[in-house]
Amino acid sequence: MNTTNLLKNLGKPLYVQVGFDGVWETALHLPMFTPLQAKDRAALYAYQGTDVAFEVFFEHPYGEAFVGIRPQIKAYEPLPVEQLVMALTHHPQLDLSVVAKLFSEYLGIAQPLFVGLPEHIEMGLVNLWNSFGQVILWHGKADAYSINHLASNDANRYLKPQEKPIGLEFAFANPHHWLAVPVSKQTQDGLHQLDLERLSQIFIALAEHS
Repeated sequence: MNTTNLLKNLGKPLYVQVGFDGVWETALHLPMFTPLQAKDRAALYAYQGTDVAFEVFFEHPYGEAFVGIRPQIKAYEPLPVEQLVMALTHHPQLDLSVVAKLFSEYLGIAQPLFVGLPEHIEMGLVNLWNSFGQVILWHGKADAYSINHLASNDANRYLKPQEKPIGLEFAFANPHHWLAVPVSKQTQDGLHQLDLERLSQIFIALAEHS
């Protein structure tokens, strides 16, 4: 399963997000090539926990794609976090390979990132991932879940128009990191409708390159 093929159509980087304690609804939103604002820097230095995560959003033919990581840290240190944010937002040629390199360099990660078989594949709403509730479509080397399983886990919610774009996320372990592509299309009233054809195309392409 070559998931990096999913991101071959990435456009230019748009912004970086920093989320604390898994709450993406209030994540820091940091545009590319923009100085770090005082309030954002203060938030980086005020955080007292150990659950910090980073996401980089890119242009994509169907909306916005993103890659992210939640490093395993024992003690939060704001300085390397600020340095990573500045490196990401000011790199002149940021792409997936550069993001992986910067994650590894600033977070002290030795193993390769975004390679091999994902731990699972899930679907969620961008920046409402936990509060709305994601749905796992595939886990490990097992077969895809049945329609009955998905229905019993309220996955049919995703068939309704949503306020945020719907993303298909490929999650890797050790440390937890992910890449996601958009699988919804915007309606005339500004909502986001799951594009079942697009979703099917992705899984067919993955099967062909497995």
